[in-house]
Amino acid sequence: MQKKQTDQEEKKKTPTPLETVIFTAIVLVGMLLTAGIAKLLRLDQDTTLIIEIIAFVVVVLGGNYLSKILAKKLD
Repeated sequence: MQKKQTDQEEKKKTPTPLETVIFTAIVLVGMLLTAGIAKLLRLDQDTTLIIEIIAFVVVVLGGNYLSKILAKKLD
């Protein structure tokens, strides 16, 4: 019962400033890498847009997960 309450409290808590900074950095670097790779491959605008939308979703989901892990290790 105690563990269940702890899990629920952890899910409800707001992100710490450290988590927010890490998340922002991951998203920024991920999107810059995606744009750079698309430019190097000389893709047309439609293809680049589709790739960047997919990459954005993947980077945000991965960044959310990684920022929580890294923030716990750095605290």
